[in-house]
Amino acid sequence: MKISDLTESLISNTQYPLEERYKFFNQRLFHNGLPDVKLSWLNDKNQSGITRAKTTSSGERQLIPGSITIELSSLFKRSMEVFDAILIHEMIHVYFYSINDFVEGHGSKFQQMAKRFSTQLGFQIPLTDSMKDAVSIGPISIPVCVMVLTQKTGKIIFKIISKHRWQEDSVSIKADARSMIETGDAKKVVFYSINTVMWLTLSKNMTDKEAFSVKDAEDLLADLENSGQLLYSIAT
Repeated sequence: MKISDLTESLISNTQYPLEERYKFFNQRLFHNGLPDVKLSWLNDKNQSGITRAKTTSSGERQLIPGSITIELSSLFKRSMEVFDAILIHEMIHVYFYSINDFVEGHGSKFQQMAKRFSTQLGFQIPLTDSMKDAVSIGPISIPVCVMVLTQKTGKIIFKIISKHRWQEDSVSIKADARSMIETGDAKKVVFYSINTVMWLTLSKNMTDKEAFSVKDAEDLLADLENSGQLLYSIAT
C-alpha cells in the first residue's frame, strides 16, 4: 500500500458522524442501555477524549439525568476505525456513570469490557484517554497460549503454544502439567491466552518449540498477569 493510499483513508472530525455512531454502538454493544449524552469536539492534543458527568452533592452520589457529555479531540485526521475505537472507550465510561459507578475509571472492570469489545469488533479499544494509546490502535491478532512453569528452585520456564494446538489438545496438555506436579518437576504450572505485542513478537519464532527461560522474567510475567486470560492453573 502506498502512503498516499493510507492518508486518503483518513477523515477529519467533520466527516465523522458522531451522533450516528453513538447510536449504532449503543445498540450493538450496549443493547440501547446507555442514556442520550451531549456529544461535541475538543481541541486537545494530549487527550483523545473526555467523558464528564454531574452528580448530586448530598447523600449517596447519584447521576443527574442528562448531565453526561462526551468530547473527542478534533485536532488530527484518523481512520473511521480509530474514531470508533475512541468513541467506544468513552461510551464505556458512560456505562459506568449510568449505573452510578464514579470510581471505576480505567479499572479492571473497564479493561475487561474494553477487551471484550475489542475481540468482538476486531480492533483495539484503547485502555486510556491518552493520544498515545489512540494512535496505536490496530487489528486484533490471533492470541497465543503461554505455559509458565515454576520449578522447585524458583526458576521460571516459558513455552509458547499455538491457539490451534491448545484447542485441539488441551486435555493432554493439562494432563502433562498434572504429571509434572506429581513427579516434582514443577511446583506450579499456569497457562494463559494473550495477544500483546510482546508475546506476539516472541511467538514468531518460538511457537510450539522448546521451552525457554530468561534471566529476568518479571516483564514477561507482568504482561501475562495484566493482559492475559487465565486458561488453567495447577500447583502443589
